[in-house]
Amino acid sequence: MTKVTVTGKNLDLAIMKAASELAIPRSDVAYQLQKESSGFLGLGKKITIEAWQRAKSGAKKLGRHVESRSSSEAMSEEQTTEIISGLSDYLRQILSYGFGLKAEISVKKDVSLEGQRVIFNVASEEFADLLMSDLLLADSLEHLLRKQPRHIKRELPFKIFIDGQFRRFTRESKILDHAKSVADEVVKTGESATLDYDSSYDRKMIHLVLQSDHRVRSKSEGHRARKKVVISPIITGDDQS
Repeated sequence: MTKVTVTGKNLDLAIMKAASELAIPRSDVAYQLQKESSGFLGLGKKITIEAWQRAKSGAKKLGRHVESRSSSEAMSEEQTTEIISGLSDYLRQILSYGFGLKAEISVKKDVSLEGQRVIFNVASEEFADLLMSDLLLADSLEHLLRKQPRHIKRELPFKIFIDGQFRRFTRESKILDHAKSVADEVVKTGESATLDYDSSYDRKMIHLVLQSDHRVRSKSEGHRARKKVVISPIITGDDQS
C-alpha cells in the first residue's frame, strides 16, 4: 500500500494535496492525522496527515434506506444563482487561504458533453499555471465545491468546471478535436490508435465525444493514472467482404 505524508494549511487542502500525490480522486483518500500546529495567534496553522487509497468494498448493505439527493422538483433560477454565488465565494476563500491568491472569479454557464455546467474561471496566470501542471488539482477543487452546499438535499443541477484563464476550456476543445481527427484516421487505415492522457476527465470526455461516431469504439486500457484510450475501427460485414 502506497502512503504519503503531506502538510496543508487546513485538512481539506491536505487531503487535496494527498489525492494529487496519490493520483486518485479526493473521495478515495483515507488518512490519519499526524500533527497539527496552530502557530502564533492562530497564524501559520498547519496540518500534517498520512494518507493512502481507501479500500474499495463491493459489499452492499441491505435493508437500509438511503435518502436520495435527487428530486423531481426543479431548482428555481433564483436558487441556482444563489448557489453559484456562494460557490464563487467559497472558491475565493480556498484560493486566498490555501494558495495565497487573490483573483477575480468569473462565472460562465455552458453546455458540455455531460450536460449543463458552470465554469468558474480564475483570472490568475499563477493559478492557471498551477492547474495545467497538476490536472488532478481541478478534480479536487471541483469535489470541494460540489460538497459545499450541504443544505441542498439533491444533486446540483449543473456540473462544476474549475478553470484558470480559460486554459482548461481551450485545452478540452483541442483534445476533443484531436480525438475526432484520430478517429477519422483509424477509419481510414483500419488500424487502432492510442491516446495517452493521464487525466480521467480527459479520457471520459474522449469516450463521450466518440459515442456518437458509429464507425469506431473507444476503451480505456492500463492501470490507474497510466490508463490510455484505445480507439479501434468497428468492422462490419460490408468491410469484411
